[in-house]
Amino acid sequence: MKVIIIISSIIAISLATDYCDPKICTNKPNPTFPHIGCGASGKLASTCPSDGEYIELTDEHKKIILEEHNKLRNKIANGEESGFEPAKKMVTMKWNDELAYLANLNALGCDFEHDKCRNTDDFAYAGQNLAVRSSTGDFPETKKALRDAIRDWYSEYEISTQSDIDKYPLDTNGRMIGHFTQVVNGLAGEVGCGVTRYTDSSSGTAFKTFQLSCDYSRTNLVNQAIYAAGKTASDCKTGTNPNYPALCSENEKVDPNYLKF
Repeated sequence: MKVIIIISSIIAISLATDYCDPKICTNKPNPTFPHIGCGASGKLASTCPSDGEYIELTDEHKKIILEEHNKLRNKIANGEESGFEPAKKMVTMKWNDELAYLANLNALGCDFEHDKCRNTDDFAYAGQNLAVRSSTGDFPETKKALRDAIRDWYSEYEISTQSDIDKYPLDTNGRMIGHFTQVVNGLAGEVGCGVTRYTDSSSGTAFKTFQLSCDYSRTNLVNQAIYAAGKTASDCKTGTNPNYPALCSENEKVDPNYLKF
């Protein structure tokens, strides 16, 4: 029997934004794109495999997600990756319940596909990273799968360049760099994630699959900088984070909707 889970713990968060308001997705090329939250049931999709299951993230899981993101953001911001300049202002990433609610809705689809729009009243250009971890044995262990997925996203730095950072390209020439650049986006200071697991037999082999969906307060925008290069943390107005000294303190305020023309 299909496991149906209703997201109740954070459902009230969704009431902050009218997801069916067409204006919320008008930054997209086609303003008729549906918002993931419009009419959402908060249940597993009917197309999910019969063993589909929503995994509620604990405080420990959320801590892992934030630690992995901020460790990697600190590394790039400190100029520790060859070929990349340090960041003069990269904020510490924090958890956002509304983004987590929307990311959960994506994960409940069990289809490993980006949704068309996930913007909120606060975040006009919300971003998204997706990952799956699969095994022919048992389901991947959640804490390890979270760490591995985020590190895999970051590993795209190997095929990225400083030019991609300075002005995100319209055409990446087939390079998959969007996950890395999302992780180190200097103005993406908030994140929320959701997880489902299910058996995917579409290839003829039964893979025990862990799906992670993370939504961010800012996406990668064409012709905009991923982060501002310069002396590490030199533009942080509130000092730096003692745990991540290349990142601005948790009190730093940024505009996730900022556009430079």
